Amino acid sequence: MSQGNSVPDYDSTGWNEKEWRVRFPDWAIGAPEWRDQPDVSAWDNHLNWLPDLRTRDLPATPLSCPRLFVSHRSIDRDLALRVAWIAKSEGFDFWLDVLDPALNHPRLAALNQAQRALATAAIIEMGLLNCSHVIALITQLTKGSDWVPYEYGRVKDVPPVSVQAACWRHPQMTHSSLAEYLLLGPIHDSETAIRAWVVSQLIAWSSAHRKCTAGAAKRWEYPVPSPLPR
Repeated sequence: MSQGNSVPDYDSTGWNEKEWRVRFPDWAIGAPEWRDQPDVSAWDNHLNWLPDLRTRDLPATPLSCPRLFVSHRSIDRDLALRVAWIAKSEGFDFWLDVLDPALNHPRLAALNQAQRALATAAIIEMGLLNCSHVIALITQLTKGSDWVPYEYGRVKDVPPVSVQAACWRHPQMTHSSLAEYLLLGPIHDSETAIRAWVVSQLIAWSSAHRKCTAGAAKRWEYPVPSPLPR
């Protein structure tokens, strides 16, 4: 995929050759603050420069299509890829940590443990700030994750019950075993349910903001992932 102004949206693809400091396009939430910071090796143990998600005026964002943040444990990588593929096939954009080259940037490998942890958190936060939806993948391995509850709540809409935040439940997980916060959004048990939710959200987005065309036109640039377990 080409880069620069010809890339219509921030995605996990298209910016993979960008230098660390210009990893995000100018219009992305947090991009100016990101570029104005000193080198990552000089970061302090705080991120006052990242904007607060609650101040985001979603209708005014330049997203050409809604973007789904796929939240998961790293060991569930293949499941996350499948969900991202489903969303992409219906016209959504997505952010998925395992496909973001910034998280594998050589600059991170050269940092000490504390700096690398902070840089990783900042990259994930940028993904969260620039997503309109989130889906958490809940498997037997999710319990104990610090990131999944945070990511779910960070993108979740303001009302207590939100359709912008959902989860997929692995078939070996019982409904009663889910964390209580997941009951505040749709709970999906199948690819069909995920796809129906994505389509409904795309329709709602087009009605509230603008018709989404860019996402559907972009290609999935990776091997098609295996189906979710049933």
